[in-house]
Amino acid sequence: MKKIALFVLSIFFSATSFSQIIADHTVVDKYDDIPQYYIDQVKKMWLSYAGESHADAIRTGMELLENLNPKYAVSQISSGTPEPATTVNLRVNEATWGSYRTGPTGWVHNYGEQDWFTSAGAIAQTKASLDYCASHGPALAAFGFGWCYDPDYMTSAAISAYLSATQEYVDYCTSRGYPTKVFFTTGPVDDYSGLYGYNNHLRWKQIRDYVALSETRILFDYADILCWSNSGVQATQTYGSYTYPAIVPENYLPVTKGHISDIGSIRLAKAMWWMLARIAGWDGGEGSVPATGITVTGAGGVSTISQNNGTLALTATVTPANATNKSITWSIINGTGQATISSTGVVIAVSNGTVTARATANDGSGVYGQLVITISGQTIPVTGITVTGAGGSSAISSDGGQLQLTATVTPSNATNKSVTWSIINGTGQATINSSGVVTAVSNGTVTARATANDGSGVYGQLVITISNQVIPVAGITVTGAGGAITITQDNGTLALTATVTPANATNKTVTWSIINGTDQATINSSGVVTAVSNGTVTARATANDGSGVYGQLVITISGQVIPVTGISVTGAGGSSAISSDGGQLQLTATVTPSNATNNTVTWSI
Repeated sequence: MKKIALFVLSIFFSATSFSQIIADHTVVDKYDDIPQYYIDQVKKMWLSYAGESHADAIRTGMELLENLNPKYAVSQISSGTPEPATTVNLRVNEATWGSYRTGPTGWVHNYGEQDWFTSAGAIAQTKASLDYCASHGPALAAFGFGWCYDPDYMTSAAISAYLSATQEYVDYCTSRGYPTKVFFTTGPVDDYSGLYGYNNHLRWKQIRDYVALSETRILFDYADILCWSNSGVQATQTYGSYTYPAIVPENYLPVTKGHISDIGSIRLAKAMWWMLARIAGWDGGEGSVPATGITVTGAGGVSTISQNNGTLALTATVTPANATNKSITWSIINGTGQATISSTGVVIAVSNGTVTARATANDGSGVYGQLVITISGQTIPVTGITVTGAGGSSAISSDGGQLQLTATVTPSNATNKSVTWSIINGTGQATINSSGVVTAVSNGTVTARATANDGSGVYGQLVITISNQVIPVAGITVTGAGGAITITQDNGTLALTATVTPANATNKTVTWSIINGTDQATINSSGVVTAVSNGTVTARATANDGSGVYGQLVITISGQVIPVTGISVTGAGGSSAISSDGGQLQLTATVTPSNATNNTVTWSI
């Protein structure tokens, strides 16, 4: 299998580019022009150069360059998890997260063309690797592809596939805001001659031509670097009438690592240091003047905001006055207070306390200035309310039971955290007091709501389930069958009905009684009144739930026949004797009951 190298660079600062970055033979001797500041920035980076064969040459060159000059310090691993972040040396290894061929997870110290551009699956996996590094860290800051013995047999279409995939990664990182610069590369020129060598040259030229179309593209020209000697002489070969660049023998022999000599490896390393410094923000020695200081001041010398949602316009003065790039980026470091800041340096207060407004130079120098701002008078609105029951409960299961509710307001520093409690009755009923205590009334569900008193309209609520409630009788209406309130037939009856309210009263049974005119009618347990004598009676239905509630109906009785139950006969003056010849005695008949319907009698001896 052909092996392909992968360039990965991780940086943690803002980079400013002054011109297109092309690392070719012209920059090899410029590596020692890198200012110490940018050497230090490169030492914060992570360079993963994954692959086999030619990939070893750059890693070897980095170590050899450090041996020549310790200020170009590096550290290396060849397996396992990449080194942790540091500021003392450039981290160089061959690690990537997963690959299309070996699997999507785990640190992999191998990468090939099958992983970069030869299939949609490879492209998807490489994007997944970018996602992983962005979300888990360290996020990639630069990402490139190095070649091995491949383009000698590749067609223009194959290189176009590589260019398309690489550009897709560039756009992918940009659209997601990843701090990743994807760069292009050429590859080896050793062991190439004749038609193979010429085809190889055309493939690298195809890549160079594509990169030249956009100032934003970055190129590490591995091939060009090795086609020139340290004395500035280019080697060439011919194929028919064509002359094309070829590897300089001293860059190839004697082979030490990755098919390249120590001299060639060091040339690659020098160019890599130059490219990393350019990505870090160095202008490449084009004569820029870096910022050395920044002073931040508030309008009118003010460093406070005392109005609700008030603003303060800041000014950043960059020194020296002739700094090449005097643009800055504004940011806020929230402290005990909170605020936001616009791209033009306008601070908008959010909450009381102190914040630090910072202006950072955009020239890659790392210089910044800042101002501490004191904020007061801010009204912090309620943004959320969570309602919970005591002990996490959301139920009341005892008759007339209660549940204490708590309203937790966010943010915790809201200016007015008081709330108003209310109940929205559903299938059940309850009441709630101003302290959030719910008292059950009837079974079912109710919704307890806590509404913020700050005018924000924010509320929180909790659904409460109520069971086992006793609903007392509140009223009883007594009616006669068909609306009747009279009995007109002798010994007639009238069926009464007791309608209990509320309809969901727990115990709706009643006890019937006659409370007025008990000698004129009777009533049974089902509410049927039977007439006894004419007159009016009052029938009553009393609730059996102990509430004492009753209802009653006055009934008029007529048409009743009262039979004679007894006759007492007495003589005048109480006499019961006649003692004179032909004498007389007046008798009197007293009929009972006195209200007997017919109290006349017939006398006989």
